[in-house]
Amino acid sequence: MDSQPYREECKIVSARTYLGSTLYVVNGKIIHGASGGVVLNSQYEAVGVIKAGAQTFDDEETVLETGFISIFDVLDNCKAQYEDA
Repeated sequence: MDSQPYREECKIVSARTYLGSTLYVVNGKIIHGASGGVVLNSQYEAVGVIKAGAQTFDDEETVLETGFISIFDVLDNCKAQYEDA
């Protein structure tokens, strides 16, 4: 079993609003099941949380919007939920 994490280098290709947050759509293949995983920048800083992915590693599968939500949006949402509790 390979102990190395899966890594995909992606570029942001567009952005759209998703449930009140910005979804940054990327050009790489994010696999379904990775949702909630951390997105790192080139300095290995956490910049987002994966939201959308493909079902398989199959290159023939097309998913229009694989991407992530900014870590700042996630933290703001957590803070708002905590304050409302």
